Amino acid sequence: MVIFFIISKSNAAIIYLSDVGDDDLGNGSSEAPYLTIQKGIDEAYHMDTVIILDGIYTGEVTIDTKQISLIGESMTETKLNVPITEPNISILNCSDTV
Repeated sequence: MVIFFIISKSNAAIIYLSDVGDDDLGNGSSEAPYLTIQKGIDEAYHMDTVIILDGIYTGEVTIDTKQISLIGESMTETKLNVPITEPNISILNCSDTV
């Protein structure tokens, strides 16, 4: 009897955002986070995790055609501030999660 194991290394990345980050000079690491949530989403690939550090963020957020995890550092200090007339977060063209 022969048993085969298929081991797959996940290549999912963790991308960091901070309200004092920089979308132009940052690289999404914990040492050089991006500034905006949308930049982190745009730079993420399928199955990546975007960590939003505590702070107040502005702007509409759209996730389109990718399955990612969007996680705030805390429930009370990670805030998205957009006008009530705009959607906060839009998820478009994404298949069911796995």
